Amino acid sequence: MKPLQTSVSQLKEGLANKYGELLSQFGSLHQTMNEAIDDWQREATKELVNGYKHGHSDDRLKYWKSIAPEALCVDQINQLLSDYSTFCKSEKIHVDDHFWRQELLKKTQKADRKKSSDSSRQVPNDLSRVKVARTLLLDQWQKELDQSRAAWEVQKLARLREKFIKEFEDFLNTIAQLTESLEALGLEPGIWLDLSKGALSPQQVEQFKRWANYLANDEGARAICELLGRMRQVELSERIETIRQKRSFATQIPDIDSKEEIIGVRTGHEIEHALPSELALLSDPDTDILFDLKFIESRLMCFDMQGMQNINQQHEVEVDVTTADKHSLGPMILCIDTSGSMHGTPETIAKAVALYMAGKAKEQKRPCYLINFSTGISTLELTGTEGMPALIDFLSMSFHGGTDITPALQHALSVMKQESYENSDLLIVSDFIMADLTPEVSSEIGQQKETGNRFYSLVIGNCFLRERMETLFDHEWVYNPDSSKIHDLVNFRQKVVDQVPSPL
Repeated sequence: MKPLQTSVSQLKEGLANKYGELLSQFGSLHQTMNEAIDDWQREATKELVNGYKHGHSDDRLKYWKSIAPEALCVDQINQLLSDYSTFCKSEKIHVDDHFWRQELLKKTQKADRKKSSDSSRQVPNDLSRVKVARTLLLDQWQKELDQSRAAWEVQKLARLREKFIKEFEDFLNTIAQLTESLEALGLEPGIWLDLSKGALSPQQVEQFKRWANYLANDEGARAICELLGRMRQVELSERIETIRQKRSFATQIPDIDSKEEIIGVRTGHEIEHALPSELALLSDPDTDILFDLKFIESRLMCFDMQGMQNINQQHEVEVDVTTADKHSLGPMILCIDTSGSMHGTPETIAKAVALYMAGKAKEQKRPCYLINFSTGISTLELTGTEGMPALIDFLSMSFHGGTDITPALQHALSVMKQESYENSDLLIVSDFIMADLTPEVSSEIGQQKETGNRFYSLVIGNCFLRERMETLFDHEWVYNPDSSKIHDLVNFRQKVVDQVPSPL
């Protein structure tokens, strides 16, 4: 199995060299590669053990080796030569049939004749030559069989390796494409491409790329996604906290050892710093004695000099800091309209927005609950154990029937009552071509708003009835897919402009 071990090493080294950057980006990708190669190694071992085309020749060779040379008769010699010739022909190996028949068949026949004529003295010599010839034939057969098997294993492994590399490179290229699409959307690839939670099918990959490319190529759709991503962030409650901090201050202190500047006059005996009036005493012999006396008694009038030294001193100070209340980032509930009126571009936009918002929720580690509605509903709770395949499968579903938002809202309101979904952000993405809400649902929405839940709407199209909805939602947006324009950013756009740089 040495060729197999060589192939395994070549696989790991080749993939690591070609896709090293991608493998290093995802912690689980190295493990996935190693597991895939281990599976391939097990399958390749089975193929090498059970798939050799000359297994019958191997069995026949073992059979002939098990028979004692002296027990071979003429018919068995014929069969031995036939088996060997069949193997050689299948491998296109030249066979010196005349030589082997001369050494095996004719000498065995000769030995049999001598036995029958009672010429026993010559028989042992003939049988000895037959035994040597048989051993040579079987050794030659074994050698050629080993060479044939080795060549077959190399070719088989090459085909298996080529097939594996193609399949795994397709998988890695898919990961690379998804990574590029996720990064283009501003989403973290490592969160979504957790390979331990299942691989994406080709259909799922194409569906995801369709939504991602739509957002990447449509500036309006991308802008509304960025705006929606900030819908709770600009409302983060702020609080002022007083904290103690250590700060360094540059301070100058006097340095008496440094004589940089004159700061006054003092008495002393430093002649170099003596005042000129004192030095003038030396010019007259009558006053010279006075100078000596003042010097001895350190009473010379001298310039007082010093320098300044810069040092850093640390002091604790109290400062007031403003912090955002992270608890404001609550769970997210997305209601996506897939009714017949949303068919086409509106539905694509709605699902692309849902994909983006679900991605942001997952990055922010916020619980996320999705509701797909028409006249009925389907739901998906996107927890930490759910990966991209589950989300794409869910978003791929469509009802294409009528529109009744009441069941979706009733279910969303019941979810809000759960402890894990307190202070939720609910976003409805729809064309809002639907009947009015019942008073009971409207009343319950008002009650949930009072408990800290928020309600938002994104209207796809131009059929938005503002009078009906303006008191229902905390914030509302209207997106026109024909012009890629965002309108009526009620009570929100100004906040974004004032607090966060807007992409619009």
